[in-house]
Amino acid sequence: MSTTQTVKTGRRIDIKAPTQNEEHMFDFLNSRVIGQTEACRAAVRIKTRALSPLKRSGCAGFYAFQGEPGVGKTELVKTICQYLHGDPNAFVLIDGGLLQDDAQVSSLTGAPPMYVGYEDPDKAKKRRDEEAKALEKLRAEHPELAAKYKTFNPRKLLTRENLVKSRGNSKVPLSIVFIDEADKMNPRVDDIFLNGVVNGFLMMSDNEIVEVGDVVFIIAGNHGSTRVVSRKQPIGFRQESVAEEHAEARDLILNAMKERHRPEFLDRIDEIIFFNKLQPEDLKRITSLRIEEVVNAYYERMPRGTAFTVRVENSARDFIYNEAMKANGNARRIGRAVKQHFEDDLARLISKLVDNAENITIEDLLVVSHREGAPELDWDVFEDEGVPADGDKLIQVRPDTPVSQIFLGRERVRKTLKLKAKGSTKQVYKVVIPCQSNDEMTENFRMFGQELREILELPLVSFEMAFKAPWVLTLFVECTVDQSKLLEEHFDGDGVVTVTDRKPSEDAAA
Repeated sequence: MSTTQTVKTGRRIDIKAPTQNEEHMFDFLNSRVIGQTEACRAAVRIKTRALSPLKRSGCAGFYAFQGEPGVGKTELVKTICQYLHGDPNAFVLIDGGLLQDDAQVSSLTGAPPMYVGYEDPDKAKKRRDEEAKALEKLRAEHPELAAKYKTFNPRKLLTRENLVKSRGNSKVPLSIVFIDEADKMNPRVDDIFLNGVVNGFLMMSDNEIVEVGDVVFIIAGNHGSTRVVSRKQPIGFRQESVAEEHAEARDLILNAMKERHRPEFLDRIDEIIFFNKLQPEDLKRITSLRIEEVVNAYYERMPRGTAFTVRVENSARDFIYNEAMKANGNARRIGRAVKQHFEDDLARLISKLVDNAENITIEDLLVVSHREGAPELDWDVFEDEGVPADGDKLIQVRPDTPVSQIFLGRERVRKTLKLKAKGSTKQVYKVVIPCQSNDEMTENFRMFGQELREILELPLVSFEMAFKAPWVLTLFVECTVDQSKLLEEHFDGDGVVTVTDRKPSEDAAA
């Protein structure tokens, strides 16, 4: 009689592989926060943990962003909020530098009864009712402004009212509280947040209980930044590697945090997220990003029939970068250099056009460049070499609404990126669109294929259809990295855009 038993093996799951939503969020963050790949991965974990059905009791998360000044800590918080809520300012900002004494700390939980700053509950209710009526009136008259309308109670920053309002009209049930300059704040503030982190609620000075189970607290500061910046290189000929430099910087920051905060406070932090020192190639990418932000703002705000094409040459970008890097510059100084050498002059040119002191038409191309050794940029106009948007060629009968102005600005950006894409390296991106049935999948293919051709003006190179549940339509599109951001914005809410390993066609790569 045989005693051999057959052992059934299960299907092994790649549990560490990120979901499509996680990859999409990472791509979104990493393309906007330069040089901080590890921090962007950690930000995805923040969102995944906060919305998990297995999350702990207490707050939705407690994290520390640490690094030198100007490496992107605040920028990452804003980008997280842009992804979650569609608004980079959709968070409650607490400035630790303004919380250095007991009187200032009361702005978080409110002043006790009989103290200056105390708000009577009945008066608070009346104020909220008046704000609600004003908001309803604004929605009826100016819905686009009402969507951006947010009011905060400055007497008690951590009220439930403020936490919910910070999200705007977002459907994501998550609020972000960002405590900047945490190394400067009064130690009493540690106790306030510790109670919320552990118990899931905050106690206001008037005994109001505020639930924070859907709130992520992020503290950021410059703990040990002076030591990191002033640290000396090793003696001798051996150059310290980037990894060694980052490791020593983290040790200095951790030691500074231990000096500032009590052990029970540090033990409650879910994760300390370190921001690396930005390398020269990262700072150059940030320079280009800041310049493109100014150019895009120009396209989005210029009245119909007035926007000419703007092209910023690499020589101009290098000049602005070098100016920013003088005297140990950082990412913040890049913003100032862009404003000083590019944004201010572009604004001056626009003023000259309004005053008829200059004449540039929508058919013209403005090229911004730099000659070696020159103290400033060169601004040259090439007539009839621009790429005007079709909307700028229309005869305007009535003033544009805010919505039509937005669409006009997007068309201008698309036209400019199409011109810039000639001769640029392209990649193949896939757009994964979940559907409810075969009929919906077929209709989506027709509709989105037409939008790719006629609106985005991007080539659809191939597609895939899953003709059984779960129905999924996958579109493969060739475009540049800059054009992929337009792709993400266009399919936001309908599909997930990610880059693939497919090689672009020879025509696209040329």
